[in-house]
Amino acid sequence: MAVGVAPQASFTFSPATRLFEGRFRRGGQPPSYDVASDGRFLMLKSPAAQAITAHFVVVLNWLEELRARVPAN
Repeated sequence: MAVGVAPQASFTFSPATRLFEGRFRRGGQPPSYDVASDGRFLMLKSPAAQAITAHFVVVLNWLEELRARVPAN
C-alpha cells in the first residue's frame, strides 16, 4: 500500500492505494522485502498454489525381500 503525505503544519495524507496484486510472504525472519542499492523495492512472492499429490509406497517384510535379493555369503 502507498499513502501520499503532506508534512506541513497540519499533517495530511491521502487515502491508501494498492501497489501490488498477488500473494506475498509476510513477516518472519529474514524479512520478505528489501530496498536495493539502486532504490528498487524487492519483495518475495509466495509460491504459486500447486496441487499436491501424496504418493506413498509401503513395503511389508522388507528385510525378507532384501535377503532374497542379496544372498549372504
